[in-house]
Amino acid sequence: MAATLIGETGTFSISSEQTGLIITAQEENFSTNTREVLNTTGEPVGAAMYGDRLGLTIRGLATSASPFDSRMAATLTLANTYSDHFRAATTTSYGRNVIQTVRRSLAIEDFHQFEVGSTLFPLMSIE
Repeated sequence: MAATLIGETGTFSISSEQTGLIITAQEENFSTNTREVLNTTGEPVGAAMYGDRLGLTIRGLATSASPFDSRMAATLTLANTYSDHFRAATTTSYGRNVIQTVRRSLAIEDFHQFEVGSTLFPLMSIE
């Protein structure tokens, strides 16, 4: 049976096919690759920045009746939009958010804890 949410449940979560999940946190980590241009004495005088990506971590709770069941290397669809801190303005309608890590924790409680790590590649096409 899916969880019943009452009152303010927040605006961040993963898509509705994952019913019964309660998202407790979502972290965004923007990063880029950097190559420095060095002068003859080895001091940086310029830099090339490329390969923008967004690392996402989502933590939450699920019941054993409705566990988190997405797979590694699957595309994860967010129910909300992410902040846009990429070098060039992007839209959240393209790019691929690929699941790279899944961590589960079981305890003597009713809920299973999970953590999903993914990377959004803004220029990678969605098939």
